[in-house]
Amino acid sequence: MSVIAGIDIGNSTTEIVIADCSSGMPMPIAAERGRTRGAKGSDDSIKAAARLLMRMQRIHNVQVDQVVLTPQTPVTTFNASLPAPLVDTGPLTLVAAGASTPAGGGAGVGVPVAIGQDPPRHGAVIAVATDPLGYVHTAAVLNTWLKSGICVLGVLMAGDEARLVSRRIDRPLPIIDAVATEAVLACDLVAMEVAADARLARFINDPMWLVAHLGLQSTDHDFAARVSRLTEGLPCAAVGLSQHRHSPASRVSRASLVEFADGRRRDLWECADELSTSPPGTIAGLLLPDRDIKCSDTWLVDLQDLGGAAIRQGARTERPITLATLDAHDVIDPVRRFQQWWDGSVSLIASEPLAAFHGAITTPGTAEHALVLDLGGGTIDVITPDGTTCTGAGSGELVTTATAQLLDISSGMAEWVKRGPAFRIDAPSVLVDEDGTRRFAETAQRAVGWLAVSGPAGDLPFSRTIASGEWRSLRLSLKERVFGSNAARLAAHVHTGDSSDVVVVGGPAADSELFDAVRSQLPWARLGRANVAATLGHRYAVAFGLCRLACAGLSPDIGAGIHV
Repeated sequence: MSVIAGIDIGNSTTEIVIADCSSGMPMPIAAERGRTRGAKGSDDSIKAAARLLMRMQRIHNVQVDQVVLTPQTPVTTFNASLPAPLVDTGPLTLVAAGASTPAGGGAGVGVPVAIGQDPPRHGAVIAVATDPLGYVHTAAVLNTWLKSGICVLGVLMAGDEARLVSRRIDRPLPIIDAVATEAVLACDLVAMEVAADARLARFINDPMWLVAHLGLQSTDHDFAARVSRLTEGLPCAAVGLSQHRHSPASRVSRASLVEFADGRRRDLWECADELSTSPPGTIAGLLLPDRDIKCSDTWLVDLQDLGGAAIRQGARTERPITLATLDAHDVIDPVRRFQQWWDGSVSLIASEPLAAFHGAITTPGTAEHALVLDLGGGTIDVITPDGTTCTGAGSGELVTTATAQLLDISSGMAEWVKRGPAFRIDAPSVLVDEDGTRRFAETAQRAVGWLAVSGPAGDLPFSRTIASGEWRSLRLSLKERVFGSNAARLAAHVHTGDSSDVVVVGGPAADSELFDAVRSQLPWARLGRANVAATLGHRYAVAFGLCRLACAGLSPDIGAGIHV
């Protein structure tokens, strides 16, 4: 009996299929998977794959004659906070945006006056408390001002004591804390708003309201529109007017640049739309404020663009993003290192996407000219029947990393949280699903008020600050960005545009939300999940494809396909 093991070492998981090839057609004997140890292509990942293979041999009482691998191209996925793109707001400055602990409610416009200074007897005032710990003194001064007839319309504070001050003053006022008070005091006039009952502000993001209440000139209307867009979806904000300011503030940190393969360098934010449609190989690297990365492709998620109050909070000088980068020039040949742990024949098939294709087309019902969409941990591959492939960075790990950043949870927890609908623990025995359905819990719950998912050891609470509807919106937007938009970008460079059957393989293919996200971006595609060799499901396309190619007698140089 000729026994071949196809081994697919991925960025997230490692799959192995052992097949009997004595009849010339591989017949699966065993298939297993495990977590990839370390980075793809590292010594740890190869050692772990060899140990998994040896374990499979013992369990299934079989001796493998030949191991088949593919070259390893690792993907790096990480979070970063980049300087937000500069917006020219002319004489206007966003001095407060979405503080987490505002107090009171209402909107007002006035001259900023520091606590401790003498306020004007006429005209409206916005009080500015520069002492981050002086809430008792701040409240006392405000009460004195109010009793003496000073028209105080709001308070901006350096500390986080808005609610402490609000409880100690004689009249309710809108109060925003955690504000850069120096910037406020440099303004001639300040407009501010705090929405009551944690609702969204409705005046500060209205450019017409800003024009009318700040006394702007007709030439400044565009600036009012730009600054109002920065306050969209916030419960509180403040905008300052400085007659002598007519250009965006300069930044000390260096810009975030994209280095293109033709030698050009452009600001990342200026070319973000171009990157979202460019094929792999367009860029040569990224120059970020804290690191330089040589890569042939990148896919990024601008977390602020996903929406949601959790991301809109805070100042707008930093913008959180999650990136995946692929370095096609750092291709690792794993054969020699695998032979350190495996005493047997090891060969290399040159193209992982080609192996995925030959595994996927063993799915029953697959059309003769179907395309294959391989959704991995780090990359997405689109493969056509003639061997044309397009491989881009950004897949399952990108969703995990972005989820962890969005919710401020660990990557291990994010791996479960990202998968599907969550539920709210409404009472110790009552759960409320995202669609509003109420059901009884099987066991008494302690984390009342938390959003949770079903985890590996029972219910897994993960947030008590985000609403279930908001999390659903964020989750679906994230999957559409990572899987739908990215798959559309790659398919556009290899697909003719005619309707086609598309076989989806890889671990993420089990996610129904992901499936819908891809379908919405590929309207020409008739999507179906793979069932490799009619028994192995959607995960083992590369591993079984390697067995098929090895049985067909391909030399190590065959199978490179045509790469875009």
